[in-house]
Amino acid sequence: MNKKHLTKKDTVLETLLEAGGGGISFLEAILRCGYGASIQKIMRAHQDGIAPQVKNIERFSIMISKLKKEGLISKSGRGLQSRLKLTSSGRKRIKEKAPLNIYETEDSDSIVIIIFDIPEKKRGSRNWLRNILISINFTMIQKSVWMGRKKIPKEMLDDMRKMRILEHIEILTIKGGTIEEG
Repeated sequence: MNKKHLTKKDTVLETLLEAGGGGISFLEAILRCGYGASIQKIMRAHQDGIAPQVKNIERFSIMISKLKKEGLISKSGRGLQSRLKLTSSGRKRIKEKAPLNIYETEDSDSIVIIIFDIPEKKRGSRNWLRNILISINFTMIQKSVWMGRKKIPKEMLDDMRKMRILEHIEILTIKGGTIEEG
């Protein structure tokens, strides 16, 4: 499978797939937080249930219209009873893109530092990597320097290799040393 970065459109499709059409409030949280928001910020916005601003509702409506026109989602019912669902084309598109894999990680006695310099033309892959590092509880030191106490899963390394970004990443392990975390 050719792994690529998920766009916001793909995130909408994937959320509909996972939520069976019930993920609208989560999608509103994504749009409310804006481009580049961390997963943690989106989850907070979703949990807080803050009413979206009119501008974001318009963005959401436009996105849904585009997805329907492209045949990636369909709508059933009317008004409050309406539901959005993924079409077979939408499912196929999601399978072609790189999902935000949740890798199973093991704790490490060592400190693992990940430093990367992924070119701008691979911005999507760079954002994918940052989201993955957040999901495995790494801490951002700088935008391209992350630190954690987790072993990097082989599957994650394989995905980075397939995405052709591994050559732009340095992974350092500090054994027996100490670094002030926090």
